[in-house]
Amino acid sequence: MVTALTLSASLTAENASAFAQISSTPTGAATPAIQPVSERPDRVSAALSARLQGSRVLIGDATTESSVSYANPDGTITVETTSGVARIRRGEQWVPTDTSLVAADGVLRPKAAKAVVEFSAGGADKPLARLERSDTQSYALTWPTPLPAPKVEGNKATYPDAAGPGADLVVTALPSGFGHDIVFARAAHRPGGVQDSR
Repeated sequence: MVTALTLSASLTAENASAFAQISSTPTGAATPAIQPVSERPDRVSAALSARLQGSRVLIGDATTESSVSYANPDGTITVETTSGVARIRRGEQWVPTDTSLVAADGVLRPKAAKAVVEFSAGGADKPLARLERSDTQSYALTWPTPLPAPKVEGNKATYPDAAGPGADLVVTALPSGFGHDIVFARAAHRPGGVQDSR
């Protein structure tokens, strides 16, 4: 869910003076064409660009994992927020999260996620799942038997019959971690012989 919040903002006297110098042209001179931009590094430059070009401009240094801010032509600021991690920092750039799994170095990893997540590509030499949040925090989930080669679909890896006949083990990559489930193909294979009474 994305939430947008518009805040009013004003230019300081110093910034207003800078804007006046940028926007003024000599009498009789042709008005220079404005090259629209989509992003500026800070609020002041974003506000000036938005007013000059008549469309909103992303404020680069106000971007976070869960929010983006735009300067509007009328001097207000719009903040759009999400309920979770929507983007991650890679070097100097923000990239959208993408939890689709890809094979690399003998494991499965999400393309772009906040945490370092790895899933087994099958066999017994790797944990089922490994999560690393920092250099000092890591978590591994092992499985008692060798795992079959998984079926990969989007951000899910399914290990057929890994939990028993008709019981598939499913791990799911998330923006800041992972989840795991056992999916039963038939009611007869539910734990403890539990049957569906419907």
